[in-house]
Amino acid sequence: MNWLLKKFTGEHLEQLKNGDIVYSKKLDVQATVLGYKHFNGFMHYRLKYERIGSEPIEKLISPAGLEIEGFEKSA
Repeated sequence: MNWLLKKFTGEHLEQLKNGDIVYSKKLDVQATVLGYKHFNGFMHYRLKYERIGSEPIEKLISPAGLEIEGFEKSA
């Protein structure tokens, strides 16, 4: 039910913009939004993952995938 609360308070991850930063405590990783694409009819974000001590990587992930992995928008 936490996702429902976030959706109504405007803190959901379906309206990220280029340059927004999200963070996951679960994965201990910070990611920057590089853009978005429509893949199989659904919107996905291009993210650049940055973890201390490793090379940055780019991934394509859906807003639901961000919720599952515990990502939250950073201030």
